[in-house]
Amino acid sequence: YSNTKIIPLKDLKSKDLYYLNMAIQVAEESRFESSHRVGACLVDGKIAYTGENQHREHAGKCHHNSLHAEIHAILRCLRIRYKTTNLRSKYDLSGTTIYVARLPTGNARNYFGNSKPCSNCQIYLSKFGIRKVKYTDVIDNIPVLCELRLNKN
Repeated sequence: YSNTKIIPLKDLKSKDLYYLNMAIQVAEESRFESSHRVGACLVDGKIAYTGENQHREHAGKCHHNSLHAEIHAILRCLRIRYKTTNLRSKYDLSGTTIYVARLPTGNARNYFGNSKPCSNCQIYLSKFGIRKVKYTDVIDNIPVLCELRLNKN
């Protein structure tokens, strides 16, 4: 957690709480059948693009035949803003922030898993200029929002 800021959920600002709740809602509605119900919310000013983990056939790949929520949110943004879904494009999404939330499977709703983006997702986020990543975790049994700053690739 060396380059990560950690904030207990009870101390979040209303804006962070709003977008985190949006990511949580997307994760809750996820139809991806795995142990990873993850939602992402890419915030561009007052516009939010959401994404959830999906099966490989929808486009892109991180690993295990899945499209991660972070990449899905980027693809939605690219499709709406630039009419493309090409992850090799050179479009700049700097100034945006992405919120990522992972929920457990089953009925447990009071727990967040570590939703730090995988290394492949971090590469894509950085490639598109997304420097601020906020994700859920649990540290010492306390749910927190971690803020990771990505370096420019």
